[in-house]
Amino acid sequence: MNKIVRKIISVAELPPHLQAEFDPEGRVEIVGPAAQQADQHRSLLEVIEEYRRTRPPRFRSPDEVVDYVRAVRDGGDLEPWLGPCSTSTPTS
Repeated sequence: MNKIVRKIISVAELPPHLQAEFDPEGRVEIVGPAAQQADQHRSLLEVIEEYRRTRPPRFRSPDEVVDYVRAVRDGGDLEPWLGPCSTSTPTS
C-alpha cells in the first residue's frame, strides 16, 4: 500500500498536448487512480459498524449462546437462531 497517489510536477514535464491547458511557469498536481478509489470505498471498520447498527444481536444472553452450541453439537433444532430452514429432500 506504499503507492504514490499524488505528485506535484512542473507544467514543462507534462506531455505537449496537456501543457497548453496550464500556465507554462506553474506546477500541477497529478492524482493517481488509487486516491480516487480510496475516496469511493468505505473502510472495513465503517462496514462492520453499519452491520452492527442495522442487525439485531443474534444472542441476548450467555445462556442463549450455550443453548445454541448445544443444539449444534447435538443436532438439535437451530430454527430459533437461524430462522426457518427450507431444506428439501430428494425424491425418487
